[in-house]
Amino acid sequence: AFKGMKNILQKMSPVIFFEFAPKRIEESGDSPILLLNALREYGYKLLIIDESRKTLVPITDIKEFSSSFVGKDSYMNLIAKK
Repeated sequence: AFKGMKNILQKMSPVIFFEFAPKRIEESGDSPILLLNALREYGYKLLIIDESRKTLVPITDIKEFSSSFVGKDSYMNLIAKK
């Protein structure tokens, strides 16, 4: 979906709330790291929605963040905003 929204993301800069599930992204033939990097390239800041603490946590290192999901069938809710 993000690939098809490239022009909208670059021109309109909507705030995006999405479920980040790396294993599912890989199963669809895409790369979770490339997805997050693409959003960064469009000028987005990536934030984890920490439900337990009711706060937003910035993702500073995409590779480190993504590596915490390796081998797990889990997800994290994220916000991407400019």
